[in-house]
Amino acid sequence: MTLKVGSEDVLTRISESREALQINLQKLFQEDSAGEQALVLLQGALIVLLGFGTIPLIGDLLNVVCGPGLILAGVGLLGTGALELGPKNLTPSLNPVEDNELKTNGAYALSRHPLYTGLLLSSTGLAVTTQSFQRVIIVLLLYLLLDYKATKEEEALVDLHPAYRAYQSTVPKLLPDPTKLFTTLDN
Repeated sequence: MTLKVGSEDVLTRISESREALQINLQKLFQEDSAGEQALVLLQGALIVLLGFGTIPLIGDLLNVVCGPGLILAGVGLLGTGALELGPKNLTPSLNPVEDNELKTNGAYALSRHPLYTGLLLSSTGLAVTTQSFQRVIIVLLLYLLLDYKATKEEEALVDLHPAYRAYQSTVPKLLPDPTKLFTTLDN
């Protein structure tokens, strides 16, 4: 019995695809494109690790270092953002306080909402440290809520501060651009 999809033999199609992939991989590794080669190798390694379900040798390192590192980074960003915002501007409300001041430097140069970003980082760190899938789901729900809340807050901030639109176009809402992280911290 021959497996067919439409008029094509599935096994023949698979064989042709495998051969074409081999040829394309050989071409890739014969060319001088180290960056692209590294991406393909990394993709393959991640697929293999997905099959294992863990990262040998460093799986525990992720829990021991990355989780607490994210917690510390998140608490640090949350605290720095709160201090820079100051008690006069700090509110849990969607509406900014009267006579609020627009902050665009320090932690606010990394994220327009560093308190939310810090909360998300530390929550993610806790989920990693405790290896809790349920906490990952809660972090995703928290992200959706904070993103919505930030969007609503920004509607009012645009009305209050004419410079806010330009700020929005240069600084990410919640998740900092990792390529700009260290240059922003240096300034």
